[in-house]
Amino acid sequence: MKKILVIDDEEMIRTGLPNLIEWEDYGYQVAWTAENGEEGLKIILAEHPDLVITDIRMPKMNGLEMLKQAKAQQSDFYSIVLSGYSDFEYAKEAIKLGLASYLLKPVDEDELIEILVSINQSDQVQRENTLKQELMSKIFGNDHTGLQGFQQINCLCYPQEEVPEMLETIVQHAAVTVTLNNFGYNYLFLLDKVALEVAGKSLVDLLGQEEILMTGWLKTNQDLHVIAETVRELQRMTFLFSNQWISQAKLLKKQSQVVYTEHITNQFVETILNNQPLLPTLTAYRNNFIFELAYERDIKWHVNHEFEQIILQVAQRIGASPETLTAENHSNKEFFWSAVTCADLLQRFQERLAEFSLSVAKQLNNLDIVLEIIHFLEKNYQKDLTLKSVSDQFGYNSAYLGKKFKKKTNETFLSYLEKIRMNRAADLLQNSNLMVYEVAENVGYHNVDYFYKKFKQFFKQSPNEFRKKITE
Repeated sequence: MKKILVIDDEEMIRTGLPNLIEWEDYGYQVAWTAENGEEGLKIILAEHPDLVITDIRMPKMNGLEMLKQAKAQQSDFYSIVLSGYSDFEYAKEAIKLGLASYLLKPVDEDELIEILVSINQSDQVQRENTLKQELMSKIFGNDHTGLQGFQQINCLCYPQEEVPEMLETIVQHAAVTVTLNNFGYNYLFLLDKVALEVAGKSLVDLLGQEEILMTGWLKTNQDLHVIAETVRELQRMTFLFSNQWISQAKLLKKQSQVVYTEHITNQFVETILNNQPLLPTLTAYRNNFIFELAYERDIKWHVNHEFEQIILQVAQRIGASPETLTAENHSNKEFFWSAVTCADLLQRFQERLAEFSLSVAKQLNNLDIVLEIIHFLEKNYQKDLTLKSVSDQFGYNSAYLGKKFKKKTNETFLSYLEKIRMNRAADLLQNSNLMVYEVAENVGYHNVDYFYKKFKQFFKQSPNEFRKKITE
């Protein structure tokens, strides 16, 4: 509540003004009164009121001189000058000096309220600017002291220029928020932990699958450079967990949900030599990166190195030269290093492995048409595929190929294709910000209702339920 000092030599003003409006409705309280400028100056210097309302013509010291002396002694307060028409020149001088707003006597309630609201708005802007400067210095500058006046802080970082829609919702419902920009990233700070429940949705629900980094709630009484360090660490995780919100708690949870698979290179070699589907080993390979919370450069180096080792070990096992087993003019390193997300990189890795696996099968005269088709499906699942279209492409009768496929895999062609698509859909729901209809299109379903039906049959829950469960 802002405290007010009223100064006027007329008792009617001193007693009447406190009862003119409901001051508390606007965040004010009349705490002191004075009869002249000299008395008013003493109260200003001793009590430090937030707002001074003063007459101009008064005995001992007029209002304008009182304001000048108070400001000269670095007193910080808002002021309103009361003046009659005959004193208007004094009021204009006070305004020109930046000392006060003014009101003509008799005081109009609406005009007074308008000034109070304007003061509140100005005060809010000033507080926000001061807080922004303070946070900039404490998080990105040289100030290593904690932030006073708050208990906890949460930082959300996003690369877009505009505030994402869900963050606008958070801003509307959070108690205190501050936005900053530093080196191309935008930061939204939430100050003091509040229950951000909007239409039954928690903070995590509101974030959805956007590319947002979140530090989580931290104590403000510590060196806040930890926030910048945490954000930098999270930024290094965006290659592995692209297009989604990331927090330290979420990373630790994901890490705890996977198992590290040792000797993964040997598994790839055995899979290729035995002409088996690659997807299970690829899934384990991706989980190793999640378990290690690996960075982009390390992942790309590892994938490139892994592919080279697989080629060398397979070539040694079958007594062939690596050059005879790989396609000409393939620049694998450039191909892998140009990937923009981990999902994209592993998709490229899968393509190269499928090509290599087929080459090895041909070399061993072990080419199994069913495994060749499986590799084809793993690479082209997003296309409009049918048993007939695939049979025609490979030059087989569809009925014969369907029976051969079922005998080899214990599954029909369509059920196997559906399994590939569903597993890929689950991966996209977990590791992208694509809408459900976009996920459906990405895995080969152009009818989103049909995709919903198939997904629920396969996973026993809807796509939205699946996504919500894995992000909790």
